[in-house]
Amino acid sequence: MGIGALIFGMLARRMQRLHRSHEDDIQRTKDELLALASHQLRTPATGVRQYLSMLQLGYFGDLRNDQTEIITKAQSANDRQLEIIDQLLYVAKADADQNLTDPEQLNLAELTRRVVEDQAAAATGKKLTVSIKAPKILNCIADARYTRMILENLLSNAIKYSEIGSPINVIVSKGIDHATVSVTDQGVGIAMADLPKIFSKFTRLDNPLSRSEGGSGLGLFLADRLAIAQGGSLHVESKLGQGSSFRLILPLRVISNRIVSEPTEF
Repeated sequence: MGIGALIFGMLARRMQRLHRSHEDDIQRTKDELLALASHQLRTPATGVRQYLSMLQLGYFGDLRNDQTEIITKAQSANDRQLEIIDQLLYVAKADADQNLTDPEQLNLAELTRRVVEDQAAAATGKKLTVSIKAPKILNCIADARYTRMILENLLSNAIKYSEIGSPINVIVSKGIDHATVSVTDQGVGIAMADLPKIFSKFTRLDNPLSRSEGGSGLGLFLADRLAIAQGGSLHVESKLGQGSSFRLILPLRVISNRIVSEPTEF
């Protein structure tokens, strides 16, 4: 009886290991397929962007107003397609732990100001007031490309999910051992029951603006993973109908890619 139970236990553990190994193989294959498909999709989409730009610049003659309007809409749709493809590529890398960071001395305050300036047109289109409060210099060690992606996502979401004419506040501040960028809006907000879901892959919450604004459901998942990859974190506070506040926290001293770096003091 004891020997039978022992053999049964060994077989059960063996089956569990095989099952986990099989699931890992499936996930790895899915990640590789996603990365390959995204890579192959990017090439033709980039070509379309180049041809549309040539048309806009008048390489093939002057355009009528209605033609210019159509090409502008096509370019906007193409840019959105490229954004989703890029997100898929980064997600595939994140799942495979291949999003290696390239830490450098970064003026987080200046980077945040540039992101706000870059998205000024989108905010103006909805008559939103975006204010920023930041020191002239706030240095940390971070990956500039990934940090920009996180900030662009947070500000873009604040613009998308704010009602026309409402304010958005961006604050850059320094703590004892970390730097923080907070993006606060007075938009549609998030229900408490939905807060645990927002950093999950392919999550899109139903709200009054979600259908009109669209989205892949990958932005916050990717932002969260990129923050963690830099030794930082992403946090949210929100109430349904009262807006949201997202906080990106980056350490002033980061261990990344087994390299320990510290910012130069000014």
